[in-house]
Amino acid sequence: MADGRYTEALEVDARGGMASPRRERLNRTRPLARIAAILGGKDHIKACELLIPRVRADLDAGRVMAAALAAETAIRATVVEMDGALDEPNHERDLDLLETMLADLTQMTDALLATPEVWAGLATSLEEPLVTAERVIRRHRILIQ
Repeated sequence: MADGRYTEALEVDARGGMASPRRERLNRTRPLARIAAILGGKDHIKACELLIPRVRADLDAGRVMAAALAAETAIRATVVEMDGALDEPNHERDLDLLETMLADLTQMTDALLATPEVWAGLATSLEEPLVTAERVIRRHRILIQ
């Protein structure tokens, strides 16, 4: 779509990609191939790949208590399972950041178990570790496959 006077035009792919048809097809089918490999026993899924999305779903659905109680385990699983998975500086930096957050998450979990009550700012305090763990998992998926 254009308005006004132009001497040249550039054709843009409305689908958002400039990749070859083969690369676009691979990008569309990669998740299905991973699922098939997992179901066929040729690949395995890490615990953090199940736990982190669950924490995100609970948090997004307003189940802050469930998300908060599961966050420590999910983050700990991410640190343990993804340690050494990639030789990439950003990956290591994110894992170090998650490891420093574990002490606060442990204290938060203990406080919630002692007094099962959602306090102001609890959901916000979960956001940074969750976003970091999601980034670690996403980076692993992209760079490994």
